[in-house]
Amino acid sequence: MTMVSILATDGTALEGTSTGAFTLIRYGPTNDDLTVDCAISGTASNGVDYETITNPITIPAGWLAIDIPVVPILDTAVRGNKTVCLTLQTNGTYAIGRCRAKVEIVDDTFNIPPPSIDLTSPTNGSVFETPANIVLTPEISDEDTQIVCVSFYANDECIGKSTNSPFSITWNTCQPSCYALFARVVDSFGKCALSCPVIISVTNILPECSITSPTNCSEFSEGTNIDIEATATDID
Repeated sequence: MTMVSILATDGTALEGTSTGAFTLIRYGPTNDDLTVDCAISGTASNGVDYETITNPITIPAGWLAIDIPVVPILDTAVRGNKTVCLTLQTNGTYAIGRCRAKVEIVDDTFNIPPPSIDLTSPTNGSVFETPANIVLTPEISDEDTQIVCVSFYANDECIGKSTNSPFSITWNTCQPSCYALFARVVDSFGKCALSCPVIISVTNILPECSITSPTNCSEFSEGTNIDIEATATDID
């Protein structure tokens, strides 16, 4: 009687990069097709995590073996590694040798590109007067991957973080100085990116002073004592 065995001839499939494979082998005559019943199991779902493997499996006439590819279906969720198991089932037309084999699907995130981010507000070269409420707004690009957070920095000091769209913050504790602003985005895969710096200046508001007395164009006789009064304001 013909005997059949199942082997994992390529035991690792890398999601988005490479396939795995089983090989079904028969030992005996090859004059006719041989249909072999298999049980498909494992933590991966047939037709969901990898392209559908049909069952039963037929070794064509004239062939001693047939490869059964395991082709992972790429998704953008981090689900962890999964397994595909084929177990040969008894049948009156063959005997069973090695009855079970396993292929592991490795959850690969390396082929998913990182996000990108730019600061759209404020614009480069902007000048603000204290006290200032500066709104920092990013523009983020990511391919179907969830953004976890965006952190904002002024001269390498973190000034705030946002975890909700549109991922903007208002900075209202700045002191007069020149700042290089940039943002850092992190997605659900842990991949991150930095924006190009935006240079801004924050300046003090100068104090104001005005003479209230005498009034403009006032006339006085020679020898008159002139009282001069003024008002001054400073925001601080």
